[in-house]
Amino acid sequence: RELIHEDDADHVMFKPNPKSFSSFLVKILRDGVMVARPRMSAPAARDGWSAFHRLVANKALQAQEAAKEGQELRPLVSVVITHYNRPHLLRQALDSMHAQTYSPLEVIVVDDASSPTVGDVNMGEYFAELEASFARDGWRLVRHQGESLYVGGARNLGATYAQGEYIMFMDEDNYAKPEEIATFVKAALGSGSALLTCFVDYFHGVDPPPDPSRHLHPP
Repeated sequence: RELIHEDDADHVMFKPNPKSFSSFLVKILRDGVMVARPRMSAPAARDGWSAFHRLVANKALQAQEAAKEGQELRPLVSVVITHYNRPHLLRQALDSMHAQTYSPLEVIVVDDASSPTVGDVNMGEYFAELEASFARDGWRLVRHQGESLYVGGARNLGATYAQGEYIMFMDEDNYAKPEEIATFVKAALGSGSALLTCFVDYFHGVDPPPDPSRHLHPP
């Protein structure tokens, strides 16, 4: 939606459910297809990309200069973790954040409209405990209620609260290796890249990997 002109968005988009989709198809067959305008004009997009590339180039130069002077840049990293109805796995994801070798970092958990209870877990009490521990660490819990935002929307919501220079996205069934964030920061500063990704190891079951620092292989 953020790429479409605000006056056109409601005319070319529909909610992700069968009823909205069928109504949208009927509307197209009746009225024809509307070509939506982009939110950003071509000149503005060109200027924005130019500014972005200048920023990336400057970051790379700063990292190189700092390396020459023997200084270590340690930018704040914001980790956005999305969650829905899997409190047991969320605990493990948070444990992997506490085990990180890198600092400074902040964690933002976005709960995307979880149920009041999950199994034998009262989610209100569960989140109250999380908020108490988060207050000590300077982390944040964002509880979205109502219609689900789905993963993309939940991540976008979490990003609005991020204070870090870099943002890392995780889901509640992810378990970060101890040096994951440190490795990402080193790669980002060394390359000047604004966007990074990596391979993953797969593990199965409800328990965390016995040794997250080791390479795991799917069966």
